[in-house]
Amino acid sequence: MLVKNGDWKKGVEIYHLAKQVPQYESWPFQELLEHRITHAQSNVEQFQKNFNNREFLLKEQAPLIQTSISCVACHQMGPGDRERYRDFNWEHYKKINRIYGIHSK
Repeated sequence: MLVKNGDWKKGVEIYHLAKQVPQYESWPFQELLEHRITHAQSNVEQFQKNFNNREFLLKEQAPLIQTSISCVACHQMGPGDRERYRDFNWEHYKKINRIYGIHSK
């Protein structure tokens, strides 16, 4: 959103923060991040375009929220995380924390 709003230099700073995440080396979107860093200045104009929702765009051509990877780019577990949480009781966690409208009784 920083890039879309014209602050591409701050956007690049934020992009670089993603590289500090411990799982970065196994993150499947490294190449896209590098593309966005390299093209941040020119993406200001690109990201400000009005897009037709039926128009097919490459993930490099639009703000992340308007792409098919908008959620998984940040919220996808890597192999190490899946192993670490393999026995975690997600349903119990959602109930006690009232996530997705699920309430504990």
